[in-house]
Amino acid sequence: MTQRIASGEIAFEPDTKGEYSNSNYVLLTFILEDVYKKTYSEILAQKIIKPLKLKNTYFGGKINTDNKECNSYTYSGKWQKSTETDMSIPQGAGGIVSNPTDLNLFIESLFAGKIISAEHLNEMKTIKDKFGMGMFEFPYQDKKIYGHTGGVDRFKSVLTYLPKEKLAIAFCSNGKDYDNNNVLQCVLSSYFNNPFQMPIF
Repeated sequence: MTQRIASGEIAFEPDTKGEYSNSNYVLLTFILEDVYKKTYSEILAQKIIKPLKLKNTYFGGKINTDNKECNSYTYSGKWQKSTETDMSIPQGAGGIVSNPTDLNLFIESLFAGKIISAEHLNEMKTIKDKFGMGMFEFPYQDKKIYGHTGGVDRFKSVLTYLPKEKLAIAFCSNGKDYDNNNVLQCVLSSYFNNPFQMPIF
């Protein structure tokens, strides 16, 4: 995988601009495994899942519907089961399984200083070319909203946090047929008592 990543063309020189790249998260996965001498799954459980008591978060594998997991679907006139990516490919860039409850607990803990220091959180929140260190800033009026989106196959997730309001918002979907940003805008408008139009599903 590192050879495949290294064989790609250089998009720009380091620290000259920002662009989202799953390859960065894959490389971070390998770095973590090298530093801790453990698998990413073990590190995730030790550093995040167990300390925060997340009950529905783990590193994914082959989808097992008997284990209350679901497939993802695409829509073209009718819903059809999507292809399934082997989690050895995305690694830390998209191999984590979770649900909205655990996602909210995670980001609340992150901003409460239970995972990293305030200094490191401020580094994450420092936005340059639309990107922070593992975090985006979402636009909504004059509000400061931080978080991240996720997606593998037709699974999609959104996780955001408003520090001033101490409000966490998370939702997931397993069928891609609409813009999740529209859903987020409706949720925020509802919370702040602003007019909004429901998205068309």
